Amino acid sequence: MTKYQQAKNKIRDLAADWQSDFENNNYSWLELLQWQEFFSTKAKRYGLVNEFRENGII
Repeated sequence: MTKYQQAKNKIRDLAADWQSDFENNNYSWLELLQWQEFFSTKAKRYGLVNEFRENGII
């Protein structure tokens, strides 16, 4: 597995963990915006935009 694929899997796992733990956090609007920007940037880099949109990450 290439480094690119490992990084892609890592960001996918991070997004899934973040989404499953969402209810246990009390995010401010600013924090939500920062998370959205983070996941949007990573999604563009690793070709996960459609997947993240379908799953409500971005």
